Amino acid sequence: MCKQVYSVKGDEKTCSWPAYIAALDPSGNDDDFVLPHDEEGLCLFHSKDIDWKRNHACFESFVTLLSYLNDDPRREEIMLQNFIITGLELEDQPGHPDYACLFERYVFRKLLLMFDCVFVDEVEMEAVRFFDEVCLVSCEFKKQILVTNCRFNENVDMFDNCLFKGTLRLHGNHFKSPFSIVQSTTEQGLDIDINDFFGRFLLSDCQLLNGEESLYIMANFHNGFELRNNKTGDYLNLQECTFRGDCSIHNYSATTTLHLEEFDSATQSHPVFDIIVRITNNTGHVRDAQES
Repeated sequence: MCKQVYSVKGDEKTCSWPAYIAALDPSGNDDDFVLPHDEEGLCLFHSKDIDWKRNHACFESFVTLLSYLNDDPRREEIMLQNFIITGLELEDQPGHPDYACLFERYVFRKLLLMFDCVFVDEVEMEAVRFFDEVCLVSCEFKKQILVTNCRFNENVDMFDNCLFKGTLRLHGNHFKSPFSIVQSTTEQGLDIDINDFFGRFLLSDCQLLNGEESLYIMANFHNGFELRNNKTGDYLNLQECTFRGDCSIHNYSATTTLHLEEFDSATQSHPVFDIIVRITNNTGHVRDAQES
């Protein structure tokens, strides 16, 4: 039994994953999916021993668990808590780090909830499909996270009170429903590039630090856009964006420059943006905005 203890709605719970996995193969003959315990009595998912986790194929077991949970008719959602995930070792793969958590063409058919989880290595998601909601709360990403060409069908409270040690990059994704990042910190900037947001976009109470541009946005916002109570340590750049619906920037605080360039808007209000901005050292720059 894993010694991990955590709280669920105020009640203390112990880790149930060893029992869940053992029940999948009562004979114990499935060598491809085992859940060992470290010297501290913690299972592969909760152990803090990074080298030990790598040697025992932590990421492969994590992906296998997701597959079982996706297919398990007894579970309406995938809920994970206090997991510490290490990535695959990538040998001789140009453009990739030494280790990474790779999700390619994976399909999530259920609500995905993750609380207080840590991803030790870079996370790369390519062409992943989410049919239900996604919510990551109080999670930490120690390296870059790259989400590319993914489709989100339902609400995405994707990041709530999360910490990103590397850059958070969203590229070429399709968000059908509202998307939000709230009360989170990026230590190497936030890059939102060529995404389509068909629900309302909300970035609220976040700290966006460092990076070449602390916040870079080039996207289409089809149903509203709101930046509220955010702080950036460097350049904020909204470029070649399309805005539909009510759009606003409230109480933005930065140490350098706000830059809005070459964007098109069909908002109902006038001016194009209802902007309440506080720039600490430099003035903002707005250029080539068009209202259609």
